[in-house]
Amino acid sequence: MGNGVAAKKRKALDTSSLDSITEDLRLASLSRKPPALQGHAYRFKIVLPLLSQTGEEVFSVHQLTALHELLDHRFGGSLASSNVASPTWYGSYAPESGTQPVKDYHCILYVYTRPIDAADRFFQILKSILKQAGLQDEVLIERVPVWLVEGGFPDP
Repeated sequence: MGNGVAAKKRKALDTSSLDSITEDLRLASLSRKPPALQGHAYRFKIVLPLLSQTGEEVFSVHQLTALHELLDHRFGGSLASSNVASPTWYGSYAPESGTQPVKDYHCILYVYTRPIDAADRFFQILKSILKQAGLQDEVLIERVPVWLVEGGFPDP
């Protein structure tokens, strides 16, 4: 337990509970050809541990692939750091005061959504799903309201 990885079995991502969210969560501008990503949006950041400090796999490549497919289907895509054997993000935290920090390696995913309550509900449910599926007790998901800049040409 000192390495931050609980002794529990890794599970497949059961996303059936997300079916209750029927609203269209994609940015409205994604329906245009070519996509003009602009205006108000929510940006969700998902921090998933890939490797524990002892090198144990926390979220599998299969689970990450399923997550990417879900995000592609519901939002039109996502951005992610590499999930190779040497992830580019490193983190640590102290679970309790006076204990040694837990160190692990992460994959960071970003998803842009319409700024609606259904997007919050989607990610609250997704967090529960990810916590059940992984080998770590906590998954970090943050939401930030953003403004996607409109493109334009400089005046001659």
